[in-house]
Amino acid sequence: MKPASRPGNERRVVIFKKDLIAYSETFVVEQAANLSRYKPAFFGFNHLSSGDDLLKNFQVEFLSTRGLLGWGRRQALRAGWVAPRWRRQLERFDPHLVHAQFGFSGLPALHLACCAGVPLVVTFQGSDITTRPSPAYLHARRRVYRDAAAILGVGNHLCEKLIADGCPPEKVTFLTTGVDCRKFDAPSEAIRRPTLLFIGRFVEKKGIALLLAAMPAIIKAVPEVNLELIGSGPDQLLVDEAARQYPNNITIRGKQPHAEVIATLRRTTLHCMPSLPASSGDSEGLPTVLLETQAAGVPPVAFDTAGVREAIDNGKTGLLVPPGDVPAMADAIVTLLRNESRRIAMSEAARQHIRTHFDVRNQCAKLETIYDRAIEDYMTV
Repeated sequence: MKPASRPGNERRVVIFKKDLIAYSETFVVEQAANLSRYKPAFFGFNHLSSGDDLLKNFQVEFLSTRGLLGWGRRQALRAGWVAPRWRRQLERFDPHLVHAQFGFSGLPALHLACCAGVPLVVTFQGSDITTRPSPAYLHARRRVYRDAAAILGVGNHLCEKLIADGCPPEKVTFLTTGVDCRKFDAPSEAIRRPTLLFIGRFVEKKGIALLLAAMPAIIKAVPEVNLELIGSGPDQLLVDEAARQYPNNITIRGKQPHAEVIATLRRTTLHCMPSLPASSGDSEGLPTVLLETQAAGVPPVAFDTAGVREAIDNGKTGLLVPPGDVPAMADAIVTLLRNESRRIAMSEAARQHIRTHFDVRNQCAKLETIYDRAIEDYMTV
């Protein structure tokens, strides 16, 4: 992803995330790439090589060193002490603002912002406010609520949780990342057989076990159907067993680069999103994958949960079924597979829905206004 062209009087923003960056976190980079008035640089502790390709066009600064020294510096930052080397890295970039991605990164980002003498904005994405917090993280979150200039939630339900958790309501704003709709403008390819697509980690929250439980009924009704699974995770053995049982109907693709995911969407009939809150409380924010699949004109079938329902216009752009109801999910999938005219109508409605409500350029314009206000308010204190 290449950053947008920017005017000469641009401001600078540090995008801070402790781990840079997971291959699935395209939404973080997409947002930075579409800022028009702010130059972003990514700062973080730990290098995740799986996401190197996402960050290749950005300035990236790692604030950690390996071993005991790096650990000590990270612990010191949590207490408010910024290592001299990190201070120099901040001074060279000379930011106007720090933006922490995920609440888990909020406290170290706050100390970096204080060191640089700039305001902090924090985006909460889901698990950072829905899971049961450790005492240390709960304390850190309360400190962030108190001292950050703005707190963003990518879903309305997350904003409600933030306020219930003690964040001042006047600091909380709903702002989703959005998607770059231009990447999904290519027409769909001819689909040789009905194709379902699952994109996500093979973990409890993503509901992969429930989708696999629905497959026997779907295969019985539509024998030629193919389920493609893009992802990996702890439930891999369960996925492998299902593929062995139905070798003609289930294809495991593993991890795929974002460009390949987009290409796959062009030959996909339906998107399956069986996410449910995990036993830990971990829940979806507003899933970017739902925005991307609809932008590509692929109607989703999903469980009706808080973050998911904010992305789908039920009955128009996709179908929602009762949470955890496997037979209902199978029935909804079969219904759409058998009704081409309804799928076509949903496909067009889905594209328009995302362009109207979730285009990343519009969302970034709103974000930059929040940045502007945070800086102005900080300068007047």
